[in-house]
Formats: sequence, C-alpha cells, structure tokens
Amino acid sequence: MPHPIDAGKDILFFQCANDPGMCDEWDQKAGGNAAIVVAAGAESYAVPPAEGITSLHGHWSGHVVAADADTYDQARADSRGDGLAVLGCLGGEPGWIQDDETPTCSACGQPMILAAQLEESADRNSFNFGGAGCGYIFACTCPGGTASFLWQC
Repeated sequence: MPHPIDAGKDILFFQCANDPGMCDEWDQKAGGNAAIVVAAGAESYAVPPAEGITSLHGHWSGHVVAADADTYDQARADSRGDGLAVLGCLGGEPGWIQDDETPTCSACGQPMILAAQLEESADRNSFNFGGAGCGYIFACTCPGGTASFLWQC
C-alpha cells in the first residue's frame, strides 16, 4: 500500500490551542483542527488572525528509528525497556485508543491511509491530545486526495 508522505506531498496539520478542549479539536470535522496536502517543498504562508493566540512558543523535534515490531503498540512497549520514548509512527496501522475512526477521502470516497500517529510528550508545550492521547494524521493517495487529523484519549 503506498504511503501518502512518499507521494511527493507534504501534509500540514494544525490544532486549535485556545482554551484547550473547547474547540472540539479532537473531531476531524468540527473545525478545531485541520490537515491539508500540499506539494512537497511548496512555500506558502498563512496570514495569522490579527487578534488572539496564534502559536505556542517552543520547539519540537524528533527522529525516525526503525523498529523491529509488528505493531505500533509492540514497538512502544519494546522501547520502554531501552529508556527510549516512542512518540509516534509513520504509516502502518493506527493504534486506536477508542473505536476506529478512519476517515474517508472526500475526493474518491475511499478510506484514507494512516500517514502518522503522534503521542503527547512530557513537555508541557507539546500537543494536547486530552492527556495520554494520540493524534492521527490520515491522507489519501488518489489524485486530489485529501488529509484529515483527529485525536483520541
């Protein structure tokens, strides 16, 4: 199955951070978050609103490490013994905390593919996924494919 990130695309995702929990930012369709697909390396800039908080101060980074595991949950459990902290995965099958909420592409009507799964970090400036939650970024590989972002806790 092709991975949406490998298709010459970037996926940009955003989450409302004003009054966390009050924007329905966990819901993929409520407007408190967004995911968009752009051409890889495309440079465009959004104009932030004139009022209100538009970004959190802080820096986030990570690196990709190959894991010899069949599932994300197994890779996360295996890493704890080494003192490592697995905070997400690229592709594969989502490790749902609640029920399966795989979104459907609005362009082709097919289920989207998991692009990435993210977890909160211990850093208080990290994404708020409801406390010990996970964020899920999906995209479709069809021409004109869309992306979606949601989280569960």
